Amino acid sequence: MKTITLYHTNDIHSNFDHFASIVTYLKANKREEDLLLDAGDFCDFKSTMVNGTQGRAGKVLLKLAGYDALCIGNNEGFSGVKALEVMADDELPLLSVNLTMLDGTPLKNVKPSILLEKSDIRFLIIGVSPYFGLDGDGKYNVFFNMDNLHVHNPIPLIKAEMKNKQGLYDFVILLSHQGIHTDEYLAKEIEGIDIIIGGHSHTVVDQPYYVHQTVLHIAGEYGNLIGRLELSIDNGTIVDIKGESIPNTFKQDQETLELMKEQTQISIQNLNQTLYTIDSLDHSMTEESELSNFICDALKKEHDCDFALMHHGIVNHDLSGDISKMKLLEASPSPLNPTLIKVKGERLLEALKLSLNPDHVQANGKSPGFRGHCIGALSFSSNVQIQLEPLHVFIDGMPLDIEKLYDVMTDDYLQRGSGYPSLAYPDDHSIYFSGYIRDLLERNLEDKNLIISAKIFRRIK
Repeated sequence: MKTITLYHTNDIHSNFDHFASIVTYLKANKREEDLLLDAGDFCDFKSTMVNGTQGRAGKVLLKLAGYDALCIGNNEGFSGVKALEVMADDELPLLSVNLTMLDGTPLKNVKPSILLEKSDIRFLIIGVSPYFGLDGDGKYNVFFNMDNLHVHNPIPLIKAEMKNKQGLYDFVILLSHQGIHTDEYLAKEIEGIDIIIGGHSHTVVDQPYYVHQTVLHIAGEYGNLIGRLELSIDNGTIVDIKGESIPNTFKQDQETLELMKEQTQISIQNLNQTLYTIDSLDHSMTEESELSNFICDALKKEHDCDFALMHHGIVNHDLSGDISKMKLLEASPSPLNPTLIKVKGERLLEALKLSLNPDHVQANGKSPGFRGHCIGALSFSSNVQIQLEPLHVFIDGMPLDIEKLYDVMTDDYLQRGSGYPSLAYPDDHSIYFSGYIRDLLERNLEDKNLIISAKIFRRIK
């Protein structure tokens, strides 16, 4: 009888202060013969340290902690091909069986699987990036394709990988960044997977459980928990699995903190070079915002639309003086894309009324892709004027037509109905554009005419 413990994490999302505490636990408990895996979204590019090193800093932390492999989650994938290749260029495997270049060619240094041997037991570890979803299969390709990436149906690819490696392994572990419901589906569809370590849905699973012959486990989010599975193996068979999600209440590991400090300094040097210098663009979450006005005017300048609108929560504070990539990341950390949608006049009016409610705009804006603090009010491009008392809206000098369907530039936060439900528009009818809102700022902040325009308020009392 042999006992091997599998420790695992998922959806750390660059909460490295929590990760430093996990390392303390691992140093005290993990043996050389144990497995240590991460199921994706470890590197969130909201982090200065991650962003300024193209993801390399996250891998450095994982290597120090003794991880055996990392699965590519959507956040690692959204970093683009260049960052993925940087992250993959070391001895710690970056795994995905179903993520490729847009033309189907493999990503440099990214592996579909690895073979690991622990105490003479051979494990095949396969990584899976998100493909299936409640609102459509392959939906992440809307974003992956903009970065010259493509994610494929993993079921035939997992089966092929298991077949190709047949005879080289005793057990199969799937690192699945697809969510608990998809993990259950895969367990039913694919014979021969022994364990699925999940991620993406941020589900807390206290005790591992079986779906058919496959054990499933997932350990919440943000490093609040550490997954632990104890495998009892006898004569080539897993005869017992005991597991838990351990609350992370440990002290931070000093060696990890020092490494974080070192990597952050490297990142700051990379990001802190001045791009240009601008006059002040003020910002408010509840009142009219020069900076949000600027974003709307830049969207209208770059894209053919009737008008542009943006939630103030897309940025955290004012911008002024010397502008660097660091300052733009701090101001707008959310990985949200410029997006073209259609909005009926009456639904726009409904959102605008909500935008004038201070309690609503200061509410928590949590939503996929959002890294800000609160929802924020709505700003509009300069061709829109809003009379507040009584409320009237004019677009290019004409009153808002409540029956008309307008072409509107915004971001995918509002497109999903986050914060302002009446603005929701179907994914398959929306048009997404490459880059994030902070990239839009970087391209346009040198435009003095846009800065002047942003200071002309659109709300008229």
